[in-house]
Amino acid sequence: MSSRQPKFTFKTSHPTGRYRSFDDDEHYVKFKRVEVGSIDDAKPHTIRLMVVKKDIMEDNNPNCTWK
Repeated sequence: MSSRQPKFTFKTSHPTGRYRSFDDDEHYVKFKRVEVGSIDDAKPHTIRLMVVKKDIMEDNNPNCTWK
């Protein structure tokens, strides 16, 4: 028996419209069907990932107020 672990998936969105040849493709990083990041099309590539904490005070750190 193998348990299925969630995986990162990737989606590419191509520009549409009249001036689509001037726009770059957009690449999205997904985890459990939720968009969690992006990858720039320009070189050198930049990868951005988002992290969301469930509770700001769950780790008892008063200096950590970001989401």
